[in-house]
Amino acid sequence: MNARGKSLLLRMLCPAVLLCSTTGHAQLTTISWRITVQPIVVIPTGGTAPSQATDQANWPLFEAETDRIFAQAGVDVQFLPYNTYADTSSLNQTTGGFGTFNSLATNPGHGQYQDNPYGTVVNLWFVSTLSPPTGTLGYSLQSSVNGVGNVTLQNGCSIATAAYSPWNDRAIFAHELGHNLGLYDSATAPDNGATLIPSGQTGVNVMTETTFPQSLSDIYAPGLNPNGLAQLTAAQVSRIHQVGDNWFLQPITPYTYTYSGVPEPGHVGLVTGLGLSIWGMARRRRVARST
Repeated sequence: MNARGKSLLLRMLCPAVLLCSTTGHAQLTTISWRITVQPIVVIPTGGTAPSQATDQANWPLFEAETDRIFAQAGVDVQFLPYNTYADTSSLNQTTGGFGTFNSLATNPGHGQYQDNPYGTVVNLWFVSTLSPPTGTLGYSLQSSVNGVGNVTLQNGCSIATAAYSPWNDRAIFAHELGHNLGLYDSATAPDNGATLIPSGQTGVNVMTETTFPQSLSDIYAPGLNPNGLAQLTAAQVSRIHQVGDNWFLQPITPYTYTYSGVPEPGHVGLVTGLGLSIWGMARRRRVARST
């Protein structure tokens, strides 16, 4: 498969270091990299491709929220116009090592950017359902880093209708993209044992959150608001650049992104009781695959 060896390169001067503003509640971060995403809407065989406006209404990309999350890593996220893939059998995808999504993502002819399953543009499919378990919201292929720093890249994410109703999860794609960039649904990376999320931060981290953002105002950099959602740790930022730089992440002319305003404590409500239990089951993610 698409394996790419790379020497371990941990940047001592990360482009996403947050700088405290001298006035007000604001922080600045420098954006030096861009990742490009190809959205692909799966429709029934013989169906008519929807307009871009219809796609955006039915499958919103939440670009502002995704940008705000990955600004923590100095990364801008750019979405291309929607593609359409017409195939009724692809509307309902199965997950896991031998699931149908693996075949969809790793073979050409399924709406990918330039028909390339292994390119530098991340391919994102919107489907009706993902299972097992029933109600899975998102699924993606897992990039990894072995014990000596060699990287294995995987390209492909999917989002199901349930992610938008009833959950309205504004970080669903950022979470799935995290897997393509080498992040895991755990504090410790199972590929090489690295600690990516310190104890006590798992509930508000984009990969392990127990509460998910439903608006742009829920997302704040850790230095601004420790209760802000969809956070990334310094170790996760290092992993993102170790995996993605000069492949998924392409250098751009640097510019400044501003985090401003801090919500009052308790602004973000918690998902509790049965809803939280269902959410934990629904946000099942892909198990690492090595081929």
